[in-house]
Amino acid sequence: QGLLDPDELHSTEKADATQHLLQHMLQLSRSLLSVYGLFSIPQRSRFVHLTKHGIRLAMGDAAEDGGFPAGAGHMGAAPQAAAPANSSSSNVTDKSWLLPDLDEETPPALRHPGKIKNLCFSRRKISDVIENVLALRSNSLSRPFTDFMLDHLPDYVKREEAVEFMINIYAGVRRFSAEPDFLAYLLLLQGKLSDLVIKDNKTLCTELLKLLEKKFPSEDGSRTITKTMFNLSLLKMLPHKSQDRLENIHQTTMPCGFGDRIVNFGWLLLDDPYVCSPVAFALRVQHLEESLELSERLEQAIRGCGTDSQSIVTYEIAEAAFNSDAELQSLLQAQDFARAFNCTSSTEQTVERLIEKMKHSNIFRLLFSPSLHMEESESQRQETE
Repeated sequence: QGLLDPDELHSTEKADATQHLLQHMLQLSRSLLSVYGLFSIPQRSRFVHLTKHGIRLAMGDAAEDGGFPAGAGHMGAAPQAAAPANSSSSNVTDKSWLLPDLDEETPPALRHPGKIKNLCFSRRKISDVIENVLALRSNSLSRPFTDFMLDHLPDYVKREEAVEFMINIYAGVRRFSAEPDFLAYLLLLQGKLSDLVIKDNKTLCTELLKLLEKKFPSEDGSRTITKTMFNLSLLKMLPHKSQDRLENIHQTTMPCGFGDRIVNFGWLLLDDPYVCSPVAFALRVQHLEESLELSERLEQAIRGCGTDSQSIVTYEIAEAAFNSDAELQSLLQAQDFARAFNCTSSTEQTVERLIEKMKHSNIFRLLFSPSLHMEESESQRQETE
């Protein structure tokens, strides 16, 4: 080709043009979604400060990402190192190195006083590595996730390069943490949330979609209901979600129109790394917020039981601490913290060990994962009446 039809583009040139067009369309889609809900959601989120993104926590930029398509360029990405949010990194040479990171929120094993070579990991590579480690960790939940991950990196990572590899994983997670998947990974690596919460967060919209399909079956698979029906269904499936958070979803992420407007709940719950629905984005960010708030409250109550992390805590002391907190008392049952003592009141635990066990308890799933038990109990009550 090129000799017989010199005026026609080569197949490689056509492929490049098609790829450029596809990437451009996805960028525009993500930019539009950012305007349609994603930009306003994070301004009410505590993670604006947690991830040092200023007020621009939204779909991050990834123009050179080899995994998923690029995001909206105007939104800006998180810094790759623990630099201030307003610092400038326009110097091209800075992209070859990760700046020193001694931030208190960075895991101790990953802090570094000097520059580290930037390996420029893509979203897909980071996600594959972390998901593989999560799958291996079912029997080693007592160790911090970062420490466990350092010992279970892919086989192609040399032992002497493990720390550098992990530092690049962490830097990449921070750079992409404007997106729910990587925000969850960031909280996991920092030890703020457990494996169980991260797994539940990734499947949250899928579980909601299954429940809605069961509740509103359709022969033609249209998945259409009114806005009011969708809002009421969220309230019943997520009974522990606060009214403020529900109103935030209704006001900032739903399509315009009155309550009788028809919407497609399959589209509203679309949780895709290419184009994420504002409703799905808000639900996942809120789930992480709710879980982190409970985790911090549990940790505060437990740390009040001893003078330091190695202090010994008995079942009776822990029970009294939880009962003294009215909000925790309303959320927890005796069996929830009894499991952390192997269900025996004579067992003792250190403060740090008890915190880890409570963070991995099933209470997070019971409170924040979707369920139709409220609706079922209401229907049963109506039948008896």
